[in-house]
Amino acid sequence: MKTKKCIDCGNIRSIGYFNKRKTGDGRQDRCSKCPAPASQKNRNRWSDDPISDHGADPDTRAAQQRRHWKYGLKHQDYTALWADQGGRCAICGDPDPGFETLFVDHDHSCCPGQKTCGGCVRGLLCIHCNSALGRFKDSTKNLESAIRYLKGCK
Repeated sequence: MKTKKCIDCGNIRSIGYFNKRKTGDGRQDRCSKCPAPASQKNRNRWSDDPISDHGADPDTRAAQQRRHWKYGLKHQDYTALWADQGGRCAICGDPDPGFETLFVDHDHSCCPGQKTCGGCVRGLLCIHCNSALGRFKDSTKNLESAIRYLKGCK
């Protein structure tokens, strides 16, 4: 088993506790148990969520934090939304190929950009439907035009 020494706490940990990076040895120098000063604000959003406990698997916890924090969702909120949708995409209905691979969709007219207030989350979408809405600029006019186009091509 590969190990590495954390530059902050000095503990020698399994390589799985260090996030990946493209340079050096391919792993961060700070273990996932040591909060980075710049990201502490985002970690605090998860403070009452048991999944953020330091005992949780670091790769799973990091992926969950990256996916949900910018939408104002806690892990339990995402899980509830996922269950309400039956683990399926809200548009096409395809089943989620793996828990937490559906993307959080939000109303960009409420909160433009990447981050949201959390109140404008519309649902969970597969990568194809999420990309399609983005490419159509969340415009019903564009989507209706695309439908007319598709119907005219038959």
